[in-house]
Amino acid sequence: MGFTVPADVLDVDLGIAALIATTSGLIRGFAGFGSALVNAPLFALLFGPLAAVPMSAIFEFVATVQLLPSVIRDTDWRLNTLMGLAGICGIPVGAYILVNADEEIMRRVIAVIVLLLTFMVMKGWRFLGRPSDVTSLGVGAVTGSLLGSVGIGGMVPGLYLLTATPTAVMARATVISLGVFLAPVAIATFVALDVIDETLIWRMALLLPAFMIASWIGARSFRLVSERLFRRLVLTFLTVVGFVTLIA
Repeated sequence: MGFTVPADVLDVDLGIAALIATTSGLIRGFAGFGSALVNAPLFALLFGPLAAVPMSAIFEFVATVQLLPSVIRDTDWRLNTLMGLAGICGIPVGAYILVNADEEIMRRVIAVIVLLLTFMVMKGWRFLGRPSDVTSLGVGAVTGSLLGSVGIGGMVPGLYLLTATPTAVMARATVISLGVFLAPVAIATFVALDVIDETLIWRMALLLPAFMIASWIGARSFRLVSERLFRRLVLTFLTVVGFVTLIA
């Protein structure tokens, strides 16, 4: 018995989505987070938020599995566990908002969040308080809620961990490892809510190879490419993505 790809999957939008997946994979592999800031808004333009958010979560899970072996030793597992447990509680809340909110409103909410997070990074925002267990739980809850509602779960803990951990390498590793807790729960939640259908599964099957190859290339470039130049290019790109998604 063979497998036949549905006709509505093989269209121009799939080709555009492959370019998006490649770009987000490069960013994720290099920085450890940020792919969702590309995937969520642009996939929302192509397929709508109800498809874009679970697609973004699946990409996050694949990236975590792919990159996890290289970051295990640098991960702060205590912080990871605190944020992960709180994030698991936040995911169903976010998913409920996604399923019940107007799609046009959710698309614009995604765009605003992308612009806000990009602006925070541009301005060099850092968590100014003293990291604590309570703060880590709060960051985790916000992260889970954002992952469930808009498909963006890495940037918030990434910004927090730059202060909560002693090195950027540990912050990057801990963000990647956090997906071990959150992405599978998000995907299971979307399955339970019947958000993931056959068309979405086919799209992911066709797009994931491009994302995985790009993520591998990005990870290998982490110590070879100028971080300052890469950061500038990515932030400019994300700003354009945010505005395009907001006004389209």
